[in-house]
Amino acid sequence: MNRKNIFYSIFYLSVVCLILFAIASCSKKNDDAAGGTYYMHFKANGVQKEFTTGVQAARADTEGLYDCILSGFSATANFSIILFDHAPISANFNYTEAILPGTASPYAFIVYQDETNTTFISSGQQSNAKASATITELGSNYVKGVFSGVLFSGQTQMNITDGEFYLKLYN
Repeated sequence: MNRKNIFYSIFYLSVVCLILFAIASCSKKNDDAAGGTYYMHFKANGVQKEFTTGVQAARADTEGLYDCILSGFSATANFSIILFDHAPISANFNYTEAILPGTASPYAFIVYQDETNTTFISSGQQSNAKASATITELGSNYVKGVFSGVLFSGQTQMNITDGEFYLKLYN
C-alpha cells in the first residue's frame, strides 16, 4: 500500500471516528468531575475557530501501535488530531509529522474540514506539511494540550496556530 493510500485510509478512519464520537457525545455531559467545559480552539489562517460541543478524545492499542484521536466538530466543520506511537500515548512528548519507525504512519496527523467542506491534511504530497501536538496533562478521564500545523488541500495552504484542547477522554 503506498503512502498516499495509507494517509487517505487514516483520514477516512478519522471521519468514521468523528461520527461515532458524535453519537456517543449526544448523551454525555460536557464537563468533567472537577468542573470546566471541554473545548478545542485554534486559529486557521489567523481566524479563530472554537469547538465546545462534539469535543472528545479516545485512545486504543492495536497490535502494539498505540493511538489517540482528539476531535472537535460542529454542524459545519470538524477537526481531528490523530497521534500514534509504539509506546502508550503520554504527556510531555511532542508528536509531529515525523514517520513512526517501522510504519508508514506519522506520530501526528491533522485533518481539518472547514465550513466550505474543504479538507486540509498535514501530510501527503506537500513536503512542507507539518503537524505538532503535545499533551500537557493526561488524566484518567481528560486530556489537555497544545497543537499547530501546516495543512494542505491540493496546493492551498492552511496554517493552524495557537491550538489548545481540553477534552473528555474515553479509553
